[in-house]
Amino acid sequence: MESLKKFIGKEIKVKTQKELEDLIKKYDFKYAYLPEDLEDFDELELVFEYTSSQDFHFTLTLFKKNIQRMMLVKIDKDNPEKIEPPTEEEIKIFLDKYGERITDFLEKL
Repeated sequence: MESLKKFIGKEIKVKTQKELEDLIKKYDFKYAYLPEDLEDFDELELVFEYTSSQDFHFTLTLFKKNIQRMMLVKIDKDNPEKIEPPTEEEIKIFLDKYGERITDFLEKL
């Protein structure tokens, strides 16, 4: 996740929820939550398949159109209340698989 730290504080370029949704679709990402108003304090929650029973949820906290925080967690598909932090090895697997697309997405965001 070190490689993504450079995006903390970045001002996002998209202006509307529709632009954000179009950008997410361009990268073939899925989302669990999409903010309505990008001017307020809110979160964008992207979903990435990890295993048949778990997904990674990559959350961006936005405040006044700036990225304030990023968080990566594993969520059980059958029991969404079961949330775990990924191990360093799992983070590496995640970044190996999705890191380049996420970096490009964040640059365009």
